[in-house]
Amino acid sequence: MKPAKTFKQQARVAEKAAQETADEFVSRQMKALASGFRAQAKVLKKKKKKGKKKKGYDEESLQNQAEPSRSPRGSNGRR
Repeated sequence: MKPAKTFKQQARVAEKAAQETADEFVSRQMKALASGFRAQAKVLKKKKKKGKKKKGYDEESLQNQAEPSRSPRGSNGRR
């Protein structure tokens, strides 16, 4: 299962536990936990979306990869 989906599922379980418990303190803690899970899922989804946008290649980056930088020293460290 994908991480964002897992966090959403955990949020639903925490919300359900918050509704079912008689203790108000525990209920508030479960609601806060559910809110945290939803926030994490949102961040993961946003990161995934941002990563997909960055995968496109522009010509300049391809050109920079084709030309390795040369240092004044040879590969063995001597001039």
